[in-house]
Amino acid sequence: MRNHQGTSLMAQYWSTDLSQRSALVSCLAALFLLTIPRTVAGVYGDSYVMTVDASNFNEVIGGDRGVLLEFYAPWCIHCKRLTPLYELVGHAFEKERRVIIAKIDATDPEHAGIKSQFMVEGFPTILWFPAGSFEPIKCSVDRSTQNLVDFVNEQAGTKAALKGPAAAASRIPVLTPEAKERAKQRWMQEHSNTHGQPQQQNLMGGVTGGGGGGGG
Repeated sequence: MRNHQGTSLMAQYWSTDLSQRSALVSCLAALFLLTIPRTVAGVYGDSYVMTVDASNFNEVIGGDRGVLLEFYAPWCIHCKRLTPLYELVGHAFEKERRVIIAKIDATDPEHAGIKSQFMVEGFPTILWFPAGSFEPIKCSVDRSTQNLVDFVNEQAGTKAALKGPAAAASRIPVLTPEAKERAKQRWMQEHSNTHGQPQQQNLMGGVTGGGGGGGG
């Protein structure tokens, strides 16, 4: 017998608006972040993410450390949802002296030249600047904490890892529509009926067979 409660919960999950699910993920990450103790080394004020601006851009970028730089807009909802996840990434690299996790307000008029130089058109845009270089590599991975940490480790040759509760939060990605569809298809394949036909979601709860069938 199938677990009807489980299938009903899955149906509710997929029927939930994407923006609500992403907001939930960010809230969970923020709660996890509150459990992380602050230390002196590697912390920029009250954040694990360095703020870059026109006054220090040329010192931070092109220096002796690789930099993961987020171009953000204060009004951008996607940037707001990324903020607690990005803090967890900063925490993972807190004591890594070869890496800086940083952000810059791309809407600041003083940063217009920087934004134009690196052809930033959407927010958030995340670029990796290798040590000693002003030639960035675009970070195009799905924006989960684990994916971002893995990306930086690959680029910098480091072995940083998420710590404590942050490791659990890393398993919850901010789903893009494409990622949502891939996950949905995987779930449908894993829960195919006995005839090998994937089941379709009944958003009112439960599932229906994917094969058509009659009923009068």
